Amino acid sequence: MSAIRLEAGLANVLVDLQNEIAEEFKRMIVKVWDSCEHEFAPFFAAMRELYKQHKSEAYWQENEESPLWDVFNAIPADTNDYHSLYMAIMHERVWDYSRYNDLHIKYEPLPYHFGYSSFYEAFISFTDKAIEQFASGRNLQEKLRKELFIILIVNQYKEERMQLTLRQLYYQMVSKNHIANSEKEYKGIIELTGNMRSSCVLELDEFADNTRFAVRYRYAEKVTDFLKEKLNAYGYVMDTRSGQPNYLEVWIEKEALRSVFKPITDEQDVPLFICRGYPSTSSLFQQAKAISRKMKKEKTIKNVTILYYGDHDPSGLQIPEAIERIFHEDYQMHYVHVKRCGLLMKHIRSFHLPPNPAKLTDPRAESYVREHGGESWELDAVEPKELQRLVDRAINDYTDMEVKAEVRSKQSEGRELIQKVTADLIAQIGGMEEENEDLEEDEESDLF
Repeated sequence: MSAIRLEAGLANVLVDLQNEIAEEFKRMIVKVWDSCEHEFAPFFAAMRELYKQHKSEAYWQENEESPLWDVFNAIPADTNDYHSLYMAIMHERVWDYSRYNDLHIKYEPLPYHFGYSSFYEAFISFTDKAIEQFASGRNLQEKLRKELFIILIVNQYKEERMQLTLRQLYYQMVSKNHIANSEKEYKGIIELTGNMRSSCVLELDEFADNTRFAVRYRYAEKVTDFLKEKLNAYGYVMDTRSGQPNYLEVWIEKEALRSVFKPITDEQDVPLFICRGYPSTSSLFQQAKAISRKMKKEKTIKNVTILYYGDHDPSGLQIPEAIERIFHEDYQMHYVHVKRCGLLMKHIRSFHLPPNPAKLTDPRAESYVREHGGESWELDAVEPKELQRLVDRAINDYTDMEVKAEVRSKQSEGRELIQKVTADLIAQIGGMEEENEDLEEDEESDLF
């Protein structure tokens, strides 16, 4: 194995180790929180005791007066071989009988520029950083409270297979009254979560960043690999809105909310367009052409509606009006209607959303303040799950479910046919390809 491939494999393992420590650390925090019956005072006392006992390097002694006494049964661990209860827990959950233990033996010492002489030394360092970050520092009670609720919120949405942006996390913290709604607190959350990720309290990829992307390419080394990917039966997707009298698109103001809206629009087969504020003339014209092509192709369409979601502020209320005006006046597409579905005042009231000062420098601020007062509200503040329900219901209101069911039935039949044809073709070509055993790949399999 070449030196650079060895280093790449070792680096991958170290990143995996950090993320696994963070995953287990969060799990430990949740178990302690549950055992304290969601009361912060005993939780804080237990975490301080856990930290102090870890730093003192005194062996854990069962003591009924210790705050850890009640939570010990919730976190079973054998402490006989370790100087602290915390290290015993992390050894049991992450290190013992793991691939990291095996790799520690095989690849010791690590290259000097890794900063660790071995995987075990890295494990000890990462594990120590996590408890140090979580349970020590200035203004500890306030900091630890924030860290706890960040973990609980992140876990909640991860269970629902949703990845929050930092902005969404901030608004969840505000809406649950964990922090005030201010620029200072927002910057504080960014700094705190950065420290938590670099210290293995949160995973490195814990949050979504929908504003930056890379262009990369995929390749296939064998014909059978290509066929398996390209002839995947589930890649055969019919337009399940074909035959519907209402042609729909969902447009949103913010790129950051793509990960919230996209699962719903994907499931509903409705195009999603991210405006990023006021959409550019070029992007609007491209969308107009796409709608025109759809009108030519689908003879059943009687209405075209754009469901728009944006902030409740001077610009957010005016953007859908401006979009519809351009469709009508510039493109003569008078059949296109833009419906502002959110953020509406009824949502603000029902979800008890935190307000922001309206931007008085906005040219549209005067009329907005006259009608709504000096406060504005961001769409990000709505809980992602609630926002998804709003979008799903809005789409269903424009959907003939019987027509949709018929299309999906035809799609299922097509997928079954593709599965049969693909299996026969792959079996035929696979028999013609030579399978070369590569010893070097076998040696590298434990790292990659």
